[in-house]
Amino acid sequence: MGALVLVTRAESRRRWRAWLALVLLIALVGGVVLAAIAAGRRTESAFPSFLAAHGFDAAVYTTKPWPNTVKFAEVTSVTELIGPDTGQPTCDCAHPINPTEFGVIFAPPNGRKLSKLVSGRWPDPSAPDQVLASFTLQQDAGVHLGTVIVVPFYSPGQASAVNNAIGAPPEPDGPVVALRVVGFEATEYEFPSGTTPSYDLYATPAFARTVLPRTAFGYVYAVRLRHGAADLALFDSQVSALGAQTSNEDTALASVGAAVHPQAIGWWILAALAAIVGLAVLGQALVRQSVIESEDYPTMAALGADRRQLLALGLARNLVVGLGGAVGAVIVATALSPLAPLGEARVAETYAGVTFDPLVLLLGALATVTLVCALGIWPALRAARPLPSDDRTGVPRPSVLVGRLVALGAPPSAVIGVRNAFERRGGKATVPVGSALLGTVFAVIALCGTGVFGASLSHLTATPRLYGDTFQLNFTDPNGSGPDPAIRRACPEGRRPGGPRGDRTVPFRVVSQISFPVLGGVVGMGRGAALTIAGYETAVCPAGPRRPACLRAMLSGPINGGILASVVTGQRGQAAVNYYLGSHRSITALPITPTSLVNFGEAVNFPLIFGGMLAVSGAATLVHLLVVSVSRRRREIGLLKALGFVNGQIVACVAWQATTLAVVGIVVGVPLGTVLGREVWSAFANNLGVVPVSVVELWLLAAIVLGILVAANLLAVAPALAARRSKPQELLRAQ
Repeated sequence: MGALVLVTRAESRRRWRAWLALVLLIALVGGVVLAAIAAGRRTESAFPSFLAAHGFDAAVYTTKPWPNTVKFAEVTSVTELIGPDTGQPTCDCAHPINPTEFGVIFAPPNGRKLSKLVSGRWPDPSAPDQVLASFTLQQDAGVHLGTVIVVPFYSPGQASAVNNAIGAPPEPDGPVVALRVVGFEATEYEFPSGTTPSYDLYATPAFARTVLPRTAFGYVYAVRLRHGAADLALFDSQVSALGAQTSNEDTALASVGAAVHPQAIGWWILAALAAIVGLAVLGQALVRQSVIESEDYPTMAALGADRRQLLALGLARNLVVGLGGAVGAVIVATALSPLAPLGEARVAETYAGVTFDPLVLLLGALATVTLVCALGIWPALRAARPLPSDDRTGVPRPSVLVGRLVALGAPPSAVIGVRNAFERRGGKATVPVGSALLGTVFAVIALCGTGVFGASLSHLTATPRLYGDTFQLNFTDPNGSGPDPAIRRACPEGRRPGGPRGDRTVPFRVVSQISFPVLGGVVGMGRGAALTIAGYETAVCPAGPRRPACLRAMLSGPINGGILASVVTGQRGQAAVNYYLGSHRSITALPITPTSLVNFGEAVNFPLIFGGMLAVSGAATLVHLLVVSVSRRRREIGLLKALGFVNGQIVACVAWQATTLAVVGIVVGVPLGTVLGREVWSAFANNLGVVPVSVVELWLLAAIVLGILVAANLLAVAPALAARRSKPQELLRAQ
């Protein structure tokens, strides 16, 4: 045993770099997987945690203060908010602010508990012009810290006219105040729930003292109920008896949770993909490590070690690197935790920063050690078999490419580097290059496919026409009376089918694929059909003597229609948008991003994250391969030194080996990855219900190719520097 320990300690001095590379590889793969799982858990719990800290169940709207004498048994807390009536706000923003859902709100000091500060700071209570803005203004209108929003207010004498207005409201004649944004906040009713989101400004006590008395305003009471949604029916009936109006917040918020949930699923799918890739990468690395370990087994067998002891030695090695990798995985996952969650889940999360999820990380560390040990059983069994000690056994077949390079007079460093990349060799110089080549090709395929998918997804979210949003204004036109005859003449009118229906089945021929999400005020990407009014009339009222009566009956029935208007680009178009938002406020709205895209847009990050994970795993794999190759061929390197090779030529050999692996991956993987990415995106887009336009960014593919080549040579530096330290005496010592 003493001799075995002595040999092991002596050999470990040559192999600590390979062991360290293996530990780092396990840490990177395990850390990414654990970080994705933890991110999914944080995403899933973000909105429920937000509601627990800042939420409420119902809102009560009144024109007078709520009497203190009114108390209900099911109510646990009531927060008063005051909202003055506002006109069309203006600002130097990227997009106009929708006045229909815009409001300025004053919340007393205890009202802060309803909002979460997302960025910036709370306003100075003594400054009447400082406000908090909702995060929706930042996302949809391009408002930023320091933006000044000019808001006209209605005077107290206009309260009745505003509240009872039918059609366009009167022009406000109250104060006009310039409000400066100093921070952004999130309140539960501002999260998109399938309809137009709210755009709010939260004013200070100084504003309430100086401006509020000169405006027409109403009251909103945020109410939290003892049993949540179960108490809503009783509470609504009690409030209605007092002449006030209520809104059910819990029902609307259910759709917000449903919209956030796909992000959590996305994180878990990312974790699964990372785990699959990681298992393949770690399996290859453990095989390579077992191969290099096995070169000492004949010596140990000669000292008295049997196969069981050699197997135990390999398993112990796997346990040690597994424990080191598990610790590193926990550290990596904890360090990556501030990057998640994304989108609305990040806005809703009550705590942002470095987090430690004990359930995921501790169980994940245990799973990492278990999987590493399980993956290493077969390589350890294979390595423990009796091995021939004669290096001349297993002479490999020479590479045709190497022969061509020799015939062309290539430099010796290039010939040796390419040979090391393609030829497995035999005996103690054996290196499993086949798995390395295959792993490199698969990594490039996955990386390019991910790049195509991510570029196509980015193009979708940046091109509204692909999901049916080709207009800048939406006029609700239930009675067929448009806002302006000129608009009716210039713009197409759409109507949802109404009127009499029969049991007839009428065939229609599909002539094109479109995406049309704007229906009924609630938007989403689904399945359906858009047909002409003439086609619908013909289907409902076929030719015959009854057709005129049928058409009259159909037109007299309920019709839900509207006009979608697009404007010219530039200042003229923006001026037209502002005009109709102000003059026809009650029937005019800006386009609503489909609920499916509200959070789905953040999914663009998932392909990028997966691509980054592939790049890091591939880099770590290449480093481990080069370290194993250099360590395995130290005798050859010593011989090259004895033949007169200088350090620069030794470094060039390793660099050529890395470059050859990268070139093979690029030549095979780039075209296959591009085709795979386009096919996956087409299937995904068709299932999503959008126009399947795949995008192949040539600059992105060029960047991937260049990055792979540069990274391969940079990652070859450390093994190359280790190879430089090989001396001619290495050959004599080995002999």
